[in-house]
Amino acid sequence: MASVKVAVRVRPFNQREKDMNAKLIVQMEGKKTRLLTVKVSHANQTASNSRIFSFF
Repeated sequence: MASVKVAVRVRPFNQREKDMNAKLIVQMEGKKTRLLTVKVSHANQTASNSRIFSFF
């Protein structure tokens, strides 16, 4: 079985993102990284995705 390593880099919001009230969807706590559910409405379509990654 192969192992997979994932690196996540999160940068601070720029001024445009702050002005648009962007929401941070990455939460990191200890060895866990969580991507929060995101709902995007575009052309009457909605998409969502949620994943939880744990590293030990």
